[in-house]
Amino acid sequence: MPKFRIARVIRSLRFLGIAGLAMGMALSMNSAYGQAKRLPPVADPDASALIGRAENDLARVIDAGPAFFDSSQGTVCPLDHENITRATVGPLVYTKMAQHLGAQPQPEISRLVVLSGACPQGGTFNGPVEYITETTMRFTMDSVVSATETKQRSAGVFINGNPIGDHVTYRWLLSSAFHRLASGELIEVKGEHPIRPSYSVFYQTLDSGSRLVRPSVNFSWIGGPGIQAMAIISREVDGERVVTDSHYDGKLVSRTRYKNHQLHGWTENFQPELVKMGMGKQCYQNGQMVKAVECPDT
Repeated sequence: MPKFRIARVIRSLRFLGIAGLAMGMALSMNSAYGQAKRLPPVADPDASALIGRAENDLARVIDAGPAFFDSSQGTVCPLDHENITRATVGPLVYTKMAQHLGAQPQPEISRLVVLSGACPQGGTFNGPVEYITETTMRFTMDSVVSATETKQRSAGVFINGNPIGDHVTYRWLLSSAFHRLASGELIEVKGEHPIRPSYSVFYQTLDSGSRLVRPSVNFSWIGGPGIQAMAIISREVDGERVVTDSHYDGKLVSRTRYKNHQLHGWTENFQPELVKMGMGKQCYQNGQMVKAVECPDT
C-alpha cells in the first residue's frame, strides 16, 4: 500500500479544491433528505436554471439508494484504470490530461460496467451509452488511513470516442478513516454521526471537440450534523483554460483556475477561516504552487 507524506496529501486536497475537500469529508446523509430538502438559491444563472432538475434527480437517486449504482445490472468491461479513464473522458480530453493523470495515485479498485450500449471497442465508446464506474482509493498519512469509495452512473452519446451533446453523471461517495495500530490492525474512526454516503449530480454539454457548449454544473448534498449543499460551476475560457466557482450553501466560497486540467493562475478562497490561515489567495503555475505577486493564467 503506497504511503504519502503530509505535503503531498495537502497538495492533492488543494488540487481538488474546496469542493473536493468537502466531498471527501462527507460524513452523513439523512435517508429522507431528498424528499424534504431544497437546494439553496445560487447567484449564478447557469446553476439557477438547473436547480429544480437537480433537486428531482438527487431525490430520485437517494430514494433508489444502492440499487441505482448496482453494477450487477450490466456487463463488466475488461479494462484497467488508465483505459477506463481514456474511454470515459474521450481521446481528445485524455491527451491533455495524460501527464497529470500519470502523476496521480492509482486506485486499488477500478471497474467499468456498461448498462446499455457496448463496452469500449479499441479503447473508445461509440454511440449512446449508459455505464457505471467504481473506484476505491486509500491514502496513508502516518497512522491514519483514509479510504474513499466512489460509484458513478453516467449517460450520454460518444462519437469517434469523444463525448458530445448532453451528458449527466450521478455520484455516490463514501469516505471513512481508520487508525492503524502497531500490530497493523485498522480501527475505524467513528464520529458523532454515522458514516453514510453523499450524492451529487453533474450536467455538461459538449461540442464535437469535447469543449463545453455552456458551463457545466455539479450539485452535491453533503453530510454532517446538518445537511449542506454544494454547487460547482465550470466555465471554459478557451480550449485550454477553465474557471471554476464553488458555492457552499448558496455562498461563493472559492474560485479556481485551470489550464490543461492543471491548476494555473490564482486560486481564491473566500471563507474567513481559510483567509485567516493565510490560504485566501494562492498562485499556481502548471499545477505547481509558487510565490508570486502577479499570477498569469494564460
